[in-house]
Amino acid sequence: MKTGLLVLLVCSAAFFAGRRCAATGMDPPSAGFSNGTSGDGGSKRDSNQTLLSRNKRKTLAVDFAVPSLLRYYLAEFIKRPLNGDCQIFRGCYALRANLKMLCVPLQKTISTFVDPRAAKDPENRSAEGQLPFIYQRPLSKVLNLGLTKASRKSNQVVVEIGEDIVRTGCGGLTVHEEDPVLVLEMDLTTILEWWLGAEGGRLRVRLMPEKKAQVPGMEDRYTAAIRAADPRLNLEISSRGEPLGGRNAAGIPRGPWSFSWVAEDDLSFPNSVPKSDLQCPGKGGTCDPQTEEIPEFTWSIVADGNLQEERSGRAEKKTGSPQGWEEGQFFWVNGSAFGGPWALSPWLWGGQGLCTLDMAVFFHPKQSGQYTIRLLERDKPPQALVSTDTLPRITGWAVVHLTLGTRGGAPFRVSAGYDQRIPQEDTATIEPHFTTNCTMASPPGPNITLEGQYHCHQGPRIPLDKLCDFSTDCPLGDDEGDRCRRFLNGSYCSFEEGECGWQSFAGRSLSWRRVQSAAKPGRQSCPPSGATFTVEGGQSKGQRGSALLKSPLFPPPLRNSPCTVRFWLCSGGLQRDSLSLWIVENSTGPDEQRRLWHLAGESKPERGWRLVTVPLYGLADWFWLQFSTEDGPGPGSTVSLDNVSFSMDCFLASNGEFPPVASSTSRISSRPTSRTPTPSVRSPTVSFPTTDYSKKWIFHTCGAAGPEGPTPSQCLNSYRNTNVNATVGTSGSFKGIQMWRVLETGTYRITAYGAAGGRSVTAMSRSHGVYITGDFLLRRGELLHVLVGQQGEDACPNANAVLNKICLEQSGPVVNKSQVKGGGGGGGGATYVFKLDGNVHVPLIIAAGGGGRGYSSQSETQLEQMDYDLSQPGRNGRSNSAGGGGGWNDSAPVSQGGRPLVLGGQGGQACQKFWQTRGGFGGGGGGCMSGGGGGGYRGGNTSVHDNPRADGDDGTSFLGPDGEPFLYPLKAMEGDGEVIISPVQNCSHCESGECHESKDGVTCYCDEELIVAADGVSCINASDVSLLPPQPSLSHLALGLSVGTSALIAALLLAVSGVMIMYRRKHTELQSIQLELQSPDCKLSKLRASTIMTDYNPNYCFAGKTASVSDLKEVPRRNISLTRGLGHGAFGEVYEGLAVGIPGEPSPLQVAVKTLPEVCSEQDELDFLMEALIISKFNHQNIVRCIGVSLQAMPRFILLELMTGGDLKSFLRETRPRLVRCFSTVA
Repeated sequence: MKTGLLVLLVCSAAFFAGRRCAATGMDPPSAGFSNGTSGDGGSKRDSNQTLLSRNKRKTLAVDFAVPSLLRYYLAEFIKRPLNGDCQIFRGCYALRANLKMLCVPLQKTISTFVDPRAAKDPENRSAEGQLPFIYQRPLSKVLNLGLTKASRKSNQVVVEIGEDIVRTGCGGLTVHEEDPVLVLEMDLTTILEWWLGAEGGRLRVRLMPEKKAQVPGMEDRYTAAIRAADPRLNLEISSRGEPLGGRNAAGIPRGPWSFSWVAEDDLSFPNSVPKSDLQCPGKGGTCDPQTEEIPEFTWSIVADGNLQEERSGRAEKKTGSPQGWEEGQFFWVNGSAFGGPWALSPWLWGGQGLCTLDMAVFFHPKQSGQYTIRLLERDKPPQALVSTDTLPRITGWAVVHLTLGTRGGAPFRVSAGYDQRIPQEDTATIEPHFTTNCTMASPPGPNITLEGQYHCHQGPRIPLDKLCDFSTDCPLGDDEGDRCRRFLNGSYCSFEEGECGWQSFAGRSLSWRRVQSAAKPGRQSCPPSGATFTVEGGQSKGQRGSALLKSPLFPPPLRNSPCTVRFWLCSGGLQRDSLSLWIVENSTGPDEQRRLWHLAGESKPERGWRLVTVPLYGLADWFWLQFSTEDGPGPGSTVSLDNVSFSMDCFLASNGEFPPVASSTSRISSRPTSRTPTPSVRSPTVSFPTTDYSKKWIFHTCGAAGPEGPTPSQCLNSYRNTNVNATVGTSGSFKGIQMWRVLETGTYRITAYGAAGGRSVTAMSRSHGVYITGDFLLRRGELLHVLVGQQGEDACPNANAVLNKICLEQSGPVVNKSQVKGGGGGGGGATYVFKLDGNVHVPLIIAAGGGGRGYSSQSETQLEQMDYDLSQPGRNGRSNSAGGGGGWNDSAPVSQGGRPLVLGGQGGQACQKFWQTRGGFGGGGGGCMSGGGGGGYRGGNTSVHDNPRADGDDGTSFLGPDGEPFLYPLKAMEGDGEVIISPVQNCSHCESGECHESKDGVTCYCDEELIVAADGVSCINASDVSLLPPQPSLSHLALGLSVGTSALIAALLLAVSGVMIMYRRKHTELQSIQLELQSPDCKLSKLRASTIMTDYNPNYCFAGKTASVSDLKEVPRRNISLTRGLGHGAFGEVYEGLAVGIPGEPSPLQVAVKTLPEVCSEQDELDFLMEALIISKFNHQNIVRCIGVSLQAMPRFILLELMTGGDLKSFLRETRPRLVRCFSTVA
């Protein structure tokens, strides 16, 4: 018995020893691609593996989202449910879905974490088991992803990428250079089929590292590899249908149809120009930007034994080149037992010229392998550019110079790898950094777009925006017709078979009518085009009116879809302000309409049909469209509409997390329709919308703070429900810069506000930013770049408890203050508005940022400085311990200094890690004991010896040569910067050159003591106006007498009626008051709440003299403009404003404007006048002056001297003594 027990124990020990040895020889396999599951089993994970929670892993994922509304719109288009039922619903369909990723980044990354002995395991032999894996790779497989209970419940599929998935799908972890596996493919057809027929939200496919990779440093590498693998989700649904033209009982066509979608990371670059938009010189068509003079690819390798010298040389090249050189970082993988080192660049874009990249590799004397550099483009096989096996022997570091052609304007990546001939050879090295003048894409995370195509029956694939556009693109015409007409009522209508739900609402004398051809033979400005909606002008030139054409109610498009509405327009004859397109959202609140497009009045309009395309972005509710005629066409003229359609991108595509940016308000095309007959044979000119001079566009920081600019998502949320449609750069020197396209040609007034500098420990006030205003002529379609300056960071108050204690001590009356290294404020960022001329930055207007305050600042307010000459270099400010402000076009500064605009404009770092007083975005310098310099055209300097009493200098402002100054620089901003762009009214016809928009049209201004003449243009002296008007003729006199008599009789009747009505009303009121006063409750309430009210006396005594309201200085309302709100006073709102034309005062003059609301009591008006009279009598340097009043218009204004330093109460509270408490130290 004992012997048997001993044998059993020995066998058990041997068994567990063998298990342990096997575990040390090879890592356990992971169950990688089960939907959200893992192969860890029930084993406990190491404590380090639990550091990264599931929530953090969600931020590391790549997400694909298919909107739930896509199911609804697709089923509505094909007119059958997507439930796979072929018995009840005719016209079966087939599905296909897969997820594809590049194998090489995954293989290279995962192999570095695998035990080297796994490379020798028999499992890594070929499928036949004949040769080692280094000579012949195993076969790859397509992985099938099935459904789980969790997937059904959450509409989410989690794909965990790990070693097993890559070994199976890519044929191992070794990259076989002669016969590589390019793509890892996973089949999701079962999942797509279930989701289409299910209820619930969007389908979400998420990629993340496997659970086994939950180790600090390992999971980040896995995530980077997943993103570098460029994952793409492909969906396809198609049906053979019935023969074309076949119909079911309901008359719905059952022809073949096929759609496909690709969800992938968006690779759009700032300022990229689509190939189709490039115009050949001297021609109207498009052309290939590649020319014979631009080579596709050249390269050279320069040996350099000292890489540090080469790096410094490259840095000089980077800073001295005008082409925007910058340093980038490869996705870099070290060598392993499965292969040599490997590097992959981010996505690059070369624009329309040459693009260069410099990288470094190391050649060891005993190397046996070779370096290979490849070019990678989407949907193309890798192209080998350089191979070092044919080069002469080189030893040491060498720099590879790659010069790439235009690549047809397509993004690309560059990979570099070492093909080792001997396993585990460690002699090869690739430098992880590179320099380039290509545009780099380095977004914080991928923006996954969903783009679709329609597959023509027996024809090519076409984009969704060419589907249902009244232009046949498929050989058999299946992209147009009944299926488009039956999709959504009114979304595709030629008005041939009816009105499609569009309704006409007649005005006073005009109405839209559906007609079959031109209204009258004599008005053939519009060639016949079948049925159209037409509105005709009257015969009388004095006829005025309006008419409305309203669409049916449409459902909202997919979120962030590139949606457009298209229609054909024909207008002829004498035109007034004739046509506008409005959109009205059917939201839960009051309906708000906004104008999308406007047809300006044309004295000689273009005749014929023209296609108008208008973007519809940012819609979240049901909506309808309406065409309105605002004054009607001119006499004898017509306006016709035809072929209204929505692009199918509205309902079957998405731009990802960010909305698309409209390239223009509308696009006019001369391409004729395919309908009968051809509507137009000539190319019309573009009609621009009429300028709305009350409109303004306000750009701000989108909530961003510190040295970095805003992200696209921040600006998307900040500009929601505003008229600002801007895109934000995400990489390179344009990161955080907002881009806005001019909507129409005209003169615009641009006001730029620079940001204030940061506060220090003892200085509680800021160095104000500068604001400046100029007028510029901008053309439609021009792209403006706006960098809004951000405030420099404050030293106090501070989130750090120790530093905040220093803040409190330094603010109070403490003796022997001990200064700590740091504590000065960061410099404020400048605000830049500029354009690009090719690759050259052209400044329009720059508002300087304020310098940061010194630790114990005693500096006085600095004067504003201005630059005008572009030939003067825009240098950075001088950096010392504190960083100087960034300039316009200087080289890269030290870390404390703010970066110049051409290099991104980021703020500088603080000199001390505890006091994080960094400079603001816009080139603000980081603070030290002295303040950081402000950004500007020339950055502000800093103290040489880090004097704690010295503030950083302000930057300089700039106005470009194309601008006309309106307001010169003035220090006023106490926070972040801002940019306001508004159209300028054309007042060239006025003698004074000044005018304003009123209800009756444009009204000219005149200077003081002058009035506008009868012609409405000239200015004349009021005393020269004749008291006797010219004698009218007898006929005019008789007509006037009859009209006057009739008006007098009517007025008498109205007056008598009014008196009778008022008498009865007063009588009734007196009776009710009499009854109320006689009640005992009324008498008691008077005793409880009695007040004493004094009568108003307009004359008051001041030092023995009387004063009246007539003594106040009246300022015309037209001479006052309000700029921003300051707060709320005793009577109403208080604003900051500008006043001009006040005798004895500078012009313009900054003032504080106190307002009295229009709806107020009589007592409030008397108190308001009393305050104005009292303040007007004070004349002391410590009391604000009364500049004047404006009482002739509502609301009434009192103009006071502006206190730029803030109000007295806040100042006293901030500077009052604070108690110093002693805290016992707790052991």
